[in-house]
Amino acid sequence: MFDNAQLDKMIIFALIGIVAILVVAVIALAVKRNIYYVDENGNEIKPNKKKPAVNGQPVHPAPQKMTPLQADPLPQNYDKAEPLEVKGSAVAGALVSVTINGNTSESEITAFPCLMGRETSSCNLVISEPAVSRRHAQIIKEDGNLYLEDVSEHNGTFINGIKLPPLGRARIHEGDQISLGRAEIVVQKLLY
Repeated sequence: MFDNAQLDKMIIFALIGIVAILVVAVIALAVKRNIYYVDENGNEIKPNKKKPAVNGQPVHPAPQKMTPLQADPLPQNYDKAEPLEVKGSAVAGALVSVTINGNTSESEITAFPCLMGRETSSCNLVISEPAVSRRHAQIIKEDGNLYLEDVSEHNGTFINGIKLPPLGRARIHEGDQISLGRAEIVVQKLLY
């Protein structure tokens, strides 16, 4: 280890001392038991360490009366309650609103991938805005979720104010705000 034998001995004794202290601490924690009991009012009850004995036999305390929990009563119109609406696990589409220069329109996206950009011949969602690329971004469906993908390395694609890396993607949730140039796209609702 080291060239100095005295130093080696000191290190070994220090390590043995640390191990001994740790062993003593573990044994002390195993023997000591912190048990706390609480009565029905929330007051702490400390158990007796010594059990009382009568004629050499230990005396066991009488069991305490336990009160069963009371549930809230059912509403009077319980049998007429509306069933809960359960959403499916896979997203089928999205309802979005597109705002360009103060003009807002709504679109329902159900065909994927949904390419967004200025080019009318290839884009599913045409955005007539000079700062938007011909093919700017797309919404894809994968594993029952929707994702926004940047398909142009030149103009930025933002979701909730955070810029996607070039050709990067992010999962879409209800209420997300997508920015392509000066166009704002808000995901109003995911369709199941």
